[in-house]
Amino acid sequence: MSGTYDIPFVPSSDERLRKMIEMARAGPGMKTADVGSGDGKVVIALAKEGAEAHGYEIKVEKVN
Repeated sequence: MSGTYDIPFVPSSDERLRKMIEMARAGPGMKTADVGSGDGKVVIALAKEGAEAHGYEIKVEKVN
């Protein structure tokens, strides 16, 4: 595996994030994994809805 990757990180807008959470019907009892979670915004939003949320990011500098 290469030490870097060239795919740009593009954070989700608040509106897009809200729609994703709504479409996923996130809530208590749901288990989620976000591979390539970047800044963790999606993972945090899922957890706030009560989901068991896990984020995986290979680039340490992206993680807050």
